[in-house]
Amino acid sequence: MKRLPHAWRYITSTLILAAMGIAILVQIVRIQGSPEVAGVIDQGNYVWKDFYPPRGEIYDRNGNLLAGNKTVYEVGLDMTAKPDMPTVMLASKCQASTSTKSITGFPKCPVPNT
Repeated sequence: MKRLPHAWRYITSTLILAAMGIAILVQIVRIQGSPEVAGVIDQGNYVWKDFYPPRGEIYDRNGNLLAGNKTVYEVGLDMTAKPDMPTVMLASKCQASTSTKSITGFPKCPVPNT
């Protein structure tokens, strides 16, 4: 086996890089175990807190609020259950305080007995 004329360069650079890697590992272990670092990080006792930022408001091009910090209620009706429509209309008229002009042909809201 023929020896390369510049093999000592490769061996020297390999040894230097290996020594640097070992020195880095020694420093990592030494720093993690030092009492100065333990005092700074308080022995690893962390208190995690969740911060929820306020929600932004989104407007459309006409200035109407699309998404904001308001409470919104949504009412739905399952038409596949075939509800009694006069009763549904009467209940929606009474709850939503809809004017009698918009809902015609249905009786007025019953007055509760007091």
